[in-house]
Amino acid sequence: MKNRIRIKVIILMIACAGMVSFCLNASAGSIRCGGAIIDDGSRSGVSKLEVQSKCGEPYSKYGNSWIYSMPNGTVTRIRFKTNGEVSSITNEI
Repeated sequence: MKNRIRIKVIILMIACAGMVSFCLNASAGSIRCGGAIIDDGSRSGVSKLEVQSKCGEPYSKYGNSWIYSMPNGTVTRIRFKTNGEVSSITNEI
């Protein structure tokens, strides 16, 4: 009986870990600015100009990274390639 309970607890923990991992991955790589969504994997060629026109001026710029402070309390970092296209978007809490 105790073994069955342990197995159920382990299965539940694995399922919860999988759901958390899925949710974190689903939100990475995109930023919502008003009604627009900028995604680092949806298509190639999203430029700095396009990001700025949809999201406005970033909170901070340094090197090839722009930082946006979002209304929900997260901080979003957009990294650009040397040609000015988006290379990655990460959400940091």
